[in-house]
Amino acid sequence: MLKRLALILILLVIIPGLAAAEVNQVRLHKTARVDSETVHLCDIAKISGPDTTALNKIRLIRSPAGKTGIDLSAEFIAGKIKAATDAGFSLSGTSVNVARRYVRVKPQELRGIYVRSVMEQSPWKGRGEIIIEDVRVPDNVEVLSSDRHDMQANFSPREDFVGTVSLRMAFGSSRKLSISGRVRVIADIPVSKGIQRGGIVNADMLEMKRMDVSRLGDVFTDADKCLGMRAKTAINAGRPILKNNLEPRPMVARGDMVIIMASKGNLLVTSRGMALRDGLQAQRIPVKNLSSGRQVVGTIIAPSRVQVVF
Repeated sequence: MLKRLALILILLVIIPGLAAAEVNQVRLHKTARVDSETVHLCDIAKISGPDTTALNKIRLIRSPAGKTGIDLSAEFIAGKIKAATDAGFSLSGTSVNVARRYVRVKPQELRGIYVRSVMEQSPWKGRGEIIIEDVRVPDNVEVLSSDRHDMQANFSPREDFVGTVSLRMAFGSSRKLSISGRVRVIADIPVSKGIQRGGIVNADMLEMKRMDVSRLGDVFTDADKCLGMRAKTAINAGRPILKNNLEPRPMVARGDMVIIMASKGNLLVTSRGMALRDGLQAQRIPVKNLSSGRQVVGTIIAPSRVQVVF
């Protein structure tokens, strides 16, 4: 009889414990920092019990914007759990602050991104020595953890990669910033051996010289692109060839002898003339008719050929 009574007492003690063990325990954190766009129950609480897997997946809210986040009350969370499952649960905690997780990007990493981007995209890559100095980056850059590796770096389409060079960076949609630095380029470029104003540039007028391109302005870097151009001004020996020093050689130059081709219907009359202004293909220029002394305006149709329509 005593043994039976003792067994009953033991069962009365054990059975409530077994029943309690079957209840899911949901313990709220005080704060929760989330990486995804949606907040799940597993993000804000420690869950144990037979239905842990199902409870973990319960969606609560869309992740809040900003670093402050929002506070979710225990009542709100309990309502979400009851709406999603019939599983029994015990909820502890009064509220939890939920916000997106931000991570810091160190200045040395930003400098590294800048240097790599310049070295990869510079038109001087493989053509000269690129020297990057005085790179300036923000000290405190924080981005969403989900944007940490969603990085884009872009230069202006007009960037020449010498002097002050700026790089625009974006980490997803959470942070945009600008990094700048000074870029020097030491390279071999064409320089003048002495070119007179109005001279047509040929290979004998040029030589290659190693110079700091970043100090020179907009210069020709390829000797071949200078050939056949006309000097707008005299260029002293040893001077680099600035792009505004040269202009395309005109098809007809001022003072050139030309053939004036005058037409009307099927009638074509030709006469000798002198160009009064430089001109390129299809441009209209004034021409002096050497036979009559009259000045007419015609269109350049070929070297030394100007067409006039009556």
